[in-house]
Amino acid sequence: RIRATGPAPVTPTPEAEGRVARTALGWSMAVTFGMTSLVTYSMFTWLPTLLREAGASPAFGGTMVALFAALGMVGALTMPALAVRMRNPFPIVLLCAACHLVAFAGLWWAPLAAPILWVTLLGLGPSTFPLALVLVNQRSRTAAGSAALSGFSQGMGYAVSCLGPFLFGWLHAHHGGWTSPFVLLVICILVQLAAAWVACRPQLLEDVWAPPPRGARAVNVPAD
Repeated sequence: RIRATGPAPVTPTPEAEGRVARTALGWSMAVTFGMTSLVTYSMFTWLPTLLREAGASPAFGGTMVALFAALGMVGALTMPALAVRMRNPFPIVLLCAACHLVAFAGLWWAPLAAPILWVTLLGLGPSTFPLALVLVNQRSRTAAGSAALSGFSQGMGYAVSCLGPFLFGWLHAHHGGWTSPFVLLVICILVQLAAAWVACRPQLLEDVWAPPPRGARAVNVPAD
């Protein structure tokens, strides 16, 4: 039999992930992933309820969720090609944040005044997610560094983001309206901006991660 040959998949070692956890880059990437996903999951879960309470039919609410999901493909297809051409892609994050904030204002103040516009902007806002995936490779020099940064940032980010739908719904039930839930999302966007400002700065993980603690066992990663 002919055996396929090629570089073995690289998995992050505990030592590498521990070193990522001691860098501002690692935490900024984790927060960027977390806030983007938290907002997206919250809207996927509660957008139909919000529109229905505003007077829309369940069918219309489902259609808007479908539009929201479809627009995510736009960012997934265009963002990587755009981001790799920019030394610092933070302006993209600002544009996505503006889309989110305008969508939040519209859905809170007058959800049925221009729902297609609000949901279109809402669907373009999460383009920061494919951007963050691109940054994993742009902010690391080696396969081991990329694997460690990806594992840490996505692991921590998703652990935080799963709280989004619960917190959004709890605030709605506790306060009897949509003001508090949208305040939560606005805070998340502001936190995301602060984190992305750090993550988007030109830097490489291998240049900023701290040395392993004294006594830690060194791990040799074979060259590609």
